[in-house]
Amino acid sequence: MRTGRDLRTRLGFAAVFGTAVALGCNEPTALPPPPTSDLLPPLTGDVTATTATTGADLDPDGYTVTLDLLQSKSVATNGSTTFSGVLAGNHMVELSGVASNCTVTSSNPQTVTLASSSVTASFTVSCAATTGNLAVTTNTTGSNLDPDGYTVTADGGPSQTIATNGSVTFSGLATGNHQVTLSGMAANCSVSGANPQTVNVPAGGTATTTFSVSCTAATGVRLTGLGQIGNGSPTLGNNVQTFDFDVRSDLTGRLLYTDYTEVRSDGTAGWVRVDPNTPGTRITAFRTSSTACADPSRGVEFDGTGFADTGEPDPNRYQFVDFTAGGCDNGPANSGSDFFGFFIAKGYYYRYGTVTSGDIVKSGP
Repeated sequence: MRTGRDLRTRLGFAAVFGTAVALGCNEPTALPPPPTSDLLPPLTGDVTATTATTGADLDPDGYTVTLDLLQSKSVATNGSTTFSGVLAGNHMVELSGVASNCTVTSSNPQTVTLASSSVTASFTVSCAATTGNLAVTTNTTGSNLDPDGYTVTADGGPSQTIATNGSVTFSGLATGNHQVTLSGMAANCSVSGANPQTVNVPAGGTATTTFSVSCTAATGVRLTGLGQIGNGSPTLGNNVQTFDFDVRSDLTGRLLYTDYTEVRSDGTAGWVRVDPNTPGTRITAFRTSSTACADPSRGVEFDGTGFADTGEPDPNRYQFVDFTAGGCDNGPANSGSDFFGFFIAKGYYYRYGTVTSGDIVKSGP
């Protein structure tokens, strides 16, 4: 006879067993799905910005390109730059650092979509001129025109040599007013009208201005000299230069100049001479004062073409040379106060100094 306890025990076992059986009959649990595309590594690529600039006075230091307000790089006025490793999607590209005379003519900023390995944002820029040119002309009339021309200066800075009747151009000047000055006129020449002149230079254009110069004949003035500069005797190898000249303001005269430091192969010293009996030699200009003198009115400068022993190998040893000479009559003979100078532009030969022996005399009005 089973007791109640045995029955409960058996019923409990059956309940457990039944549960187990029931569990054993269920479908197996499904496996997790494979990873979706959202879990794959993100796509990256390159964003390139290009610039194409036209016009005048382009920005010399280029521009700046910025990606998404975060990354910036420099780019040339006509060039490109690339941002690498950029995530796929939309991105903003902006060009900045553009000079005030330049304008971005394409969209700025631009939105580009990176959907593959690369995308490009193209910027176009146009620049307007901020500089211009200045052409200066001289118109000289009269007699005894200055043979070496003048000097023209813009704003006290850059200077150019200009012929007595000629023209020069200053390029790349900032737009606006500029002061132009003509200088280096001979004592017998003067500028008619304003000097300096104020000239307005337009952007991208050329302004012009003219200086009118009038020269008068320098008459009645004479400079004579006989002596030497340098110490010691006028013998070969000594740093001594001798002179013997008589030159007048009517462009007549003679000159013999010898430099004993210029020793020739035949044992003679180099020389230059102007002589009425030597065809091709002449005095070409005469200025009745000289800035080489403490008192310019005590001096004279004159230009000429002389026949010279240049020391070049034959057959070029003897040549015609253009020269400038000058003297200051500062005191009596042998006082050591007079001055003489001699200059040849070809080869930039220049000798000058106090007259150590002899005298220079200026006479006339």
